[in-house]
Amino acid sequence: MFSTSQGYFRTKIKAPEELAVSINQLKKEGKRIVFCHGVYDVLHYAHMHQFRQARQYGDVLVVSVTADLFVTDRGPNRPMFSEQIRSEVLAGLQDVDFVTHSRAENCVELLQILKPHTYIKGGDSKAKCTPGSGLFLEKQTVESQGGQLVFTNTLPVHSTFLINNHLDPYPEEVLSYLDSFTSKCSFGKFAELVDGLHDLKVLVIGETIIDRYDYVTTMDVSPKGRVISAEHLKTELYAGGILACANHMATFCSKVDLMSALGSEKSYKGFCKKSLAPNVEPWFLIREDKETLVKQRQVDVNSLVKQNETYYGDFKNPLTPEEECLVLNRLSAIAGNYDLIFVLDYGHGIITPKIIQFLNQNIGRAKLAVSTQTNSANKGFHLITKYPRADYVSLDKYEVQLAFSDRDSNPDHMAGLLMDKLEAKMVSVTLGPKGSFITTGNYSSSIPALLKKVVDNVGAGDAYFAISSLAYAAGLGLEVTGFIGNVAGSLAVTIIGNKAPVTKKMVLEFAKILLN
Repeated sequence: MFSTSQGYFRTKIKAPEELAVSINQLKKEGKRIVFCHGVYDVLHYAHMHQFRQARQYGDVLVVSVTADLFVTDRGPNRPMFSEQIRSEVLAGLQDVDFVTHSRAENCVELLQILKPHTYIKGGDSKAKCTPGSGLFLEKQTVESQGGQLVFTNTLPVHSTFLINNHLDPYPEEVLSYLDSFTSKCSFGKFAELVDGLHDLKVLVIGETIIDRYDYVTTMDVSPKGRVISAEHLKTELYAGGILACANHMATFCSKVDLMSALGSEKSYKGFCKKSLAPNVEPWFLIREDKETLVKQRQVDVNSLVKQNETYYGDFKNPLTPEEECLVLNRLSAIAGNYDLIFVLDYGHGIITPKIIQFLNQNIGRAKLAVSTQTNSANKGFHLITKYPRADYVSLDKYEVQLAFSDRDSNPDHMAGLLMDKLEAKMVSVTLGPKGSFITTGNYSSSIPALLKKVVDNVGAGDAYFAISSLAYAAGLGLEVTGFIGNVAGSLAVTIIGNKAPVTKKMVLEFAKILLN
């Protein structure tokens, strides 16, 4: 089954553009090209079975492997094996003629380059071929080029099951935590609790941020300026800041109301409204002669490493008295309608001392969840201590250290300081690769990080805070609030920027892998 010559099978592995040249020549010779695509983290008999079926549809079998950065839906710490190892194992199979990589969330672009006659998928994927799905887009791409999508018979063996049940992809501390959590809350119970978030009435308040990602290829150091030069490839805009939080929450709740501000100049109003989930109802204060904040990041397209960040817009100017009055009038009219008022203050001026005072005194039955973010524009000047009270607070460790000028204390001590200062009922401190710590004062829990893999950490803390706030507001308790927050944060780091929300479906699928 395996080729005996390592040098031989490595010659089968080609970059997409190089492979396209070989395929075009083979087509001229009358050969029919068959294409399979997957992660192939642990190669097993069902894969072999599919490849044998695939060969019946043509003369040349091409297999593409999802690149490491884009393996985001298979559970913790996946892939187990790098794309290079997975490619070399596949290239060692006699049934496989060529192997290549797909550097995207689906293989649409690869299909456009290679133009195979037949695209093979397992029969268990057929139900996923719904309008808007990645597989549906792949189907459209193949058919638009005169090819066909074929579903083959699938054997009931899957890499995810094998890895999660036989290879122990989790560190010991994660296994110990999951054993403890499942003894108190089964997956079935967890799913039932998550479904119960549907009827929460939520208001989110904070700054709108447009995340601009300029994808580049790094070239070399300029011989004159001694700066690193890069070739610009493409630009993508993502709805960040409070818009991202609203989109996270909207997949759990039937309706989310949003209060934020945009500039009258370069407002991005149309983009913002289009980017919000259908069940998010926005109210935007339009600030005259101001620009909506844009955070531009230059990102290397191969490694996804961010090389620099530039702020555009009015990010240092607080609301005028007239603008503040409009916000307060709006809050006075609606604040009593909610179960949760969620405030994520990025320190760019929309939430003034008077608005904080209002939230402290006039929100009726609503629980108040608050976080302040430290960033390049406000470091040392924007601390959680500006809020006199909150029911639930979530900060990262560095932000707590700044708030109390304390860089040495452990998380439980810092969380205790927060609880005393803000009279909070629950506090969480996120610890990056070390997970999180959450406490009510009487009871605490340390939760390890559930994923090692990080694609982009932008927005991960916001996702943790947004979704854990829902659990807090619904009274799901410390354990579930901490767990769902960690799940959300773990999923968020697998998404580039705020390109897509962390959804209820994603949380439940990941939780099912973890808890079963």
